[in-house]
Amino acid sequence: MKVRLFNPKEDYSKLTAWWEAHDWPAVHPASLRKNGFIVHDKEDIVAGWYIRTDTGTALCEWIVGNPDVKGKRKLRALKKLINYIEERSKKDGYHMLMTFLEHKGLINTMSKMGYIEGDKAMDIYVKGLR
Repeated sequence: MKVRLFNPKEDYSKLTAWWEAHDWPAVHPASLRKNGFIVHDKEDIVAGWYIRTDTGTALCEWIVGNPDVKGKRKLRALKKLINYIEERSKKDGYHMLMTFLEHKGLINTMSKMGYIEGDKAMDIYVKGLR
């Protein structure tokens, strides 16, 4: 399994289909900057974004998986993606990596990888500015 950079022109429509297959609205392309990564092994399996901030905390966000890939292969790819983003964060001097989760399988995986639950019963509100 290899990690490659997200290419908006080549990858966005495919990832849009993945989000929609998981009943999640596609992330607007303006939110998907150059620190997106895709784990590939004969086909693209999972994608996620490493978002830098001007604090000691970076974000791991917009994680989505290929709906046609199941089981251990998808889990290995997900762990590879998260570990890759963790290493990038450490190299950039971040002290914490944070993510916002709803999917029970992803919550379980992240918990097993040492992530702890932060705020409980929090609703997230967003507003488009354009």
